Formats: sequence, C-alpha cells, structure tokens
Amino acid sequence: MLGKLLRGGILVTLGLALSGHTPGTVGEGSEEVDLQPRMYVQEINPWTHLEWNDDPANFQFAIVADRTGGHRKGVFEDAVGKLNLLQPEFVMSVGDLIEGYTEDVPLIRDQWEEFQGFVDALEMSFFYVPGNHDITNLVQVEDERSVLDAAKHPWGQDGIEVRLDARPDPLRSNGTGQGEQTDIIFVGMSPGEKGGEMVYYQREAVEKQGVEASCAKTENGFFAEIAVPRAYMDEKQGSAWEKFRLNIAVDDIDEQNGTLAQLWWRPDWRKGKNYPGSGTFVKR
Repeated sequence: MLGKLLRGGILVTLGLALSGHTPGTVGEGSEEVDLQPRMYVQEINPWTHLEWNDDPANFQFAIVADRTGGHRKGVFEDAVGKLNLLQPEFVMSVGDLIEGYTEDVPLIRDQWEEFQGFVDALEMSFFYVPGNHDITNLVQVEDERSVLDAAKHPWGQDGIEVRLDARPDPLRSNGTGQGEQTDIIFVGMSPGEKGGEMVYYQREAVEKQGVEASCAKTENGFFAEIAVPRAYMDEKQGSAWEKFRLNIAVDDIDEQNGTLAQLWWRPDWRKGKNYPGSGTFVKR
C-alpha cells in the first residue's frame, strides 16, 4: 500500500529530460515564491499525530539520534521516558530507525513493529525521517500489490501523473493546473501488465508538443521517463527558457475498484492547498 511509511510503498524511478539541454538546479528561490512554512496533511503522513504541546512562552523540540550500527538494548526506550518528562512540543528523528540492510521481509516487519512500539509510548508527536538503514534495498520500498487495467485512466490504477508549466511569470507561478496540453504539459501513464502496451492519457495531444514518454513495469514497481524538447520550453517563455514548474503524483490502488491513494511531490495545483511557485526549477 502506498504510504506505509518506510515499510512499503511504490518504487518509481522517474527520468525527466529537456531534449538538447539538461535541467538546471532545483530551486524555489525566485521572487514570486511564497516561502511561508506550511504543513500539508494527507491521508497518510510521516508523523504520529499533530496534537503537540503548544505553549507560546516555552517553545522546545527534541531531535533523537539514529539507533543503528550496534544499538544497545534499552537505550532508546529510556530516552522515550525522559522525553515524556521534558515534554517538548514534538520529537523528530535523523533517520536510521531500524537496522535494516536485509531482504528478510518478516525481520524487517519485526524491526518496524519494535520501533513503532517505542514511538507509541511518546506523549507528543513524532516526525519520521528515513535513513539509509530504513530504505536501503528494493524489498523495503516495494509495492505490495500491483493493480493495472488497460481499460482505465492512469489514476484508476497504479500510475503516475506529471505536470509541467513552462509559461512566463506570473502565469506559471500562479497556475492552477488548468489548460492541460495547451497551457501546460500533462502526462498520465500506467505500465502495461505482462508486457502489454502502457496506458497513456491523451497520448496524441502530448506527442504533438514533441514530448516523448515511456512507462514500463519492473519487478518491484514501474519506471517512467519523459523527454521535453527545449524548443517547447523556449517557445512557451518567449526566449531561452529560465524556469519551469513541475509536479508529480504517484497513483496507487491495492485492489480492483479500490480506493485511490496519491503521493504528491508538491500540493495538487488544482486544489486549495496549492501555493504560488511550488515546484519551481531554475536554470543556473
């Protein structure tokens, strides 16, 4: 299931290329980007809860170190007890929460159940951060159930949605995901089952813009690759391109006609949680 934090999920490799030019540095440092901190709550989140201690006169939070590389039994549990005495607003980790580095699935689950027991004893919210021990191999991040259906849209099965806005500002930063295939590029794909042809939403309209895309099933998920012509970027911006805005959503369903779970890289541009300039790339 998508979002089983550090215990499952979809393994997706996404390649994005601008034909004739490599993308610039990732950045949201342009003047139109709103940098106010926000927290976007989804169906599944990397924290235990958001009911933290809120005392304006006494703000403090705790950071716990990793517990790998020969951790000593009882040390982390003792730290949990002391944190409950200190009562910080919240607790966050630096990753490496389990030993990992194994393809023994029952062992991985046992390690996570043990760690989750420690976290459940905390009286304040805990924020998870993955480390290399937590997601070191494909077994630890694989999709447990692959649901593919050639008769459905990509968002009706396991798939991926990519949106790219190359228009000049303020149109780009203030865009709300409208004008698919006219104002912005929208690529929605799902891999084919057992070597079948991939599902490609509005393929003809996408390819008219010179965009090439591919999506194929792998042993542990699927692979997606998209190539966007530099000429398209330049034309949209009216000169040599300088910036573009990107958003990606991974779609996951665990059974036919089941509930869709989505993992967004940035908030859905079409929804109220969208904020100006999110996902902006700047050429350096």
